[in-house]
Amino acid sequence: MRIFSAALALVLIGVPADAADPLLPPKVDLVQKREQLFGAYPEFPAENAMTALRRYGNAISRYEQEVIAGWQQEILERCRQVKEFERFISKRNARGELSPNEYAEHIEAIADERELCDAKNKDTSPLWQLEAELRTMNSKRFTELEVASTLCARTDDCRTR
Repeated sequence: MRIFSAALALVLIGVPADAADPLLPPKVDLVQKREQLFGAYPEFPAENAMTALRRYGNAISRYEQEVIAGWQQEILERCRQVKEFERFISKRNARGELSPNEYAEHIEAIADERELCDAKNKDTSPLWQLEAELRTMNSKRFTELEVASTLCARTDDCRTR
């Protein structure tokens, strides 16, 4: 009953318009994000055994699927938020709620954020460049794993452990 009463009160009183207004995504601290993403990379196994190398290969695959793909999704989510904010600003501008200067400031901020998140700016966006660095590192480590696995397969001691 209390939940229903609280919900009814919100409907009758109304929720402030600002409560649901979309915003631009917060700025990204690229130094911290880089440390977080690179720091999550699995360590190369110290043990010289095929089972350890296989576990490492699985960890590399999980890193690609979870961390790198997660970062891609985070970037794309930023763009979705920018589009939502742009629609909101356009509506407010069409209703005459924004001064020309306010509208211009919002449009500039939207354009700046799109430079960061839009996939067509992969060559210049620091967000997408970080994603490319992660992919490059992951490919390099996978190649190192293949070499180590080949060398391991040549010796009975390593291959059977």
